[in-house]
Amino acid sequence: VTNGKLKVLELAAGSGVHTQHFLSSILDDDKNIDIEWHPSDPDPASRASLNARAKLAGMEKYILPANGWVVGVEGGTACSDGA
Repeated sequence: VTNGKLKVLELAAGSGVHTQHFLSSILDDDKNIDIEWHPSDPDPASRASLNARAKLAGMEKYILPANGWVVGVEGGTACSDGA
């Protein structure tokens, strides 16, 4: 929790099925929760699916674009805060 905001980093999020499911469950329990979901996946098609699923579900306010984690040339990952 940062400044009252719950931040979730989901590794290997795939197409976003679980992202949407868990976030929907959390929001059903507490509609006023301040949450920021960071899905990540090394596969470009999965990231595109995640972003489309978030938009279709109207969850863009909570689910950040899936490109926040960058896959390195050697397969490592590095976090970016968008700056």
